[in-house]
Amino acid sequence: MTEHHVVYCSATRNIIAYVRQDETDAAAIARLKPEYGTALSAMPAREAQDLYETSFKTPVQEITSKEFDYALNVLPPVAWTHARGAESFKISERVAGCVTAIYVEMGRRYFRFHDDIRTPHDRCCDRVAAYIAAQPDASVPAPEVKP
Repeated sequence: MTEHHVVYCSATRNIIAYVRQDETDAAAIARLKPEYGTALSAMPAREAQDLYETSFKTPVQEITSKEFDYALNVLPPVAWTHARGAESFKISERVAGCVTAIYVEMGRRYFRFHDDIRTPHDRCCDRVAAYIAAQPDASVPAPEVKP
């Protein structure tokens, strides 16, 4: 059984339509081009889903302890873990597909990034450690002062 193809729009980061059983990938793109433009590709559905989710993943960003605490208390945390001298948890609400916000506290510094909710604690810690090593003097931006 061959995997069904879909048409993915890279401009909107969305799966637009299925390729019909009676048409080629090129015919499906031609059918959808007038409405969606030229940023269309036909591909297996799983590949399109991976592209969609990957577009929502972000690099590690340093945040304040207040942002960390708020995230920990706003929704029930997923996979809240204390190990390797660090703490991590994931937000139970997804950004897109399996992508969610991941929070890590390491060495009294706080971090957030978006990635797959199934990312294990050790890999989350590795990403933050790499961020710290690349910019050890990075500081959290000062909070915005409102008049």
